[in-house]
Amino acid sequence: MTMPALIQHHRKQVVETRLKKFYSAINQAVMLAEVEYGDKKIWWEDIPGGEPQLEWFKKYLAPNLKIVEIRPTSNEYFYVDFPDGSSLQSKPGNTRDWYFYPNGSKRCRQYEQNGTKIEGVCRFSFQLCPRCAHSDWSYLYNKGFEPWKYAWNGTIDEAKSKCFTQETQKRYFCTTLIQLHNWKIPKDYPHKIIY
Repeated sequence: MTMPALIQHHRKQVVETRLKKFYSAINQAVMLAEVEYGDKKIWWEDIPGGEPQLEWFKKYLAPNLKIVEIRPTSNEYFYVDFPDGSSLQSKPGNTRDWYFYPNGSKRCRQYEQNGTKIEGVCRFSFQLCPRCAHSDWSYLYNKGFEPWKYAWNGTIDEAKSKCFTQETQKRYFCTTLIQLHNWKIPKDYPHKIIY
C-alpha cells in the first residue's frame, strides 16, 4: 500500500471504531435514563433548539455519558465533546436530529465552510424519535439513537443509492449504510473520509 492509501485506511478504521463506540454509549445513556425517568417515550420531547434543548440533554443523557465539555453556540445548538476527540451536535429546532463528528466538529466545520460536502465524510447523522409512530419513522419508533432512517424503505439498496448521491440531505443515509455493514465502511464507499 502507498502512504496515502495507508492514511485513508487508518482514517476509515478510526471512524468505524468511533461510530460503533458512540452508538453503544449513547444508547446505553438512553437505557440508563429510562431506569431513572421511565420509558423513553414518556421523557423524550421534540423541543426547539437553544436552552430548552440543552437542558433536556443535560437532564436525561449527559449524566450517563463521559463528556469533556458541552459547548453552547449562539445559533441555538450545542456541541458535546467526548474524551476520544469525537463530538455530538444538536440540530437547532428539534431533539430528533443529531450530528456525530468522529474527529470532533471544529476541523469538519472548516471543510464545510470551504465548500466541501461533509455529510458521510466527517459528519454522520443520527435520529432519536421513540414516540414517532408515523410510517416515515417506522425504523425509529420505540428505539434509541439510530442512524438516519427517516422515510427509509428498509433496503440496503436504498441506503446505498442515497449515500452515493451528492445531495446532502440524502447523504444522511451514509450512517445507515455503514451500520448495515456492521459499522464497517463498505469497500465501494464513494466519499473520501476526512479525519
